[in-house]
Amino acid sequence: MARSLFSRPVDIVFILFFLSHIPATLFVDGQSLFGQAIFPQPVQDAVQQWVDMSGDPWLAKVVEGKPVDIWFRAILAGEFFFQLPAFFYLAAGFWNDRAAIRIPAIVYSAHVCTTMIPILSEIVLGHPEIPAEKRQILLAAYLPYLLVPFCLLVRMTLGFNKWRRGSADSVPVLKKRV
Repeated sequence: MARSLFSRPVDIVFILFFLSHIPATLFVDGQSLFGQAIFPQPVQDAVQQWVDMSGDPWLAKVVEGKPVDIWFRAILAGEFFFQLPAFFYLAAGFWNDRAAIRIPAIVYSAHVCTTMIPILSEIVLGHPEIPAEKRQILLAAYLPYLLVPFCLLVRMTLGFNKWRRGSADSVPVLKKRV
């Protein structure tokens, strides 16, 4: 029997992270991959407001109709075609308290952590034209996409057996015979 979701507050955080990432991937990152024309005007306007508020250098190209940098587009393609299905799988796995999500969660989180390094590096070290206050907004928006997957990676590797203790499909811990 699965443990109550309310007894697993960290799982709730991961579920909310994955579920909130679904519309962002579809409606924001989708515009970078497929162009704005296929998206409704309110979704396009939301991206324009974000660019105005944050100075986001990648989405600014989208709203200006300019080509997105190849490296950024490649990262977004990975997000759209690899991470998007993982959001559903991992959210359901945490919801249902399944140990089977361990390896997919490790692959997902390691992938995301490595893709966030060039993005955060660009925010911190690149684009000197972006004012400091907008750079702070960008960091506040993008940094959780490194921190939450990193916490997930740590939990699924170093803290896995502790996390699973007491669950319906917990991994048995082998004891040494003396």
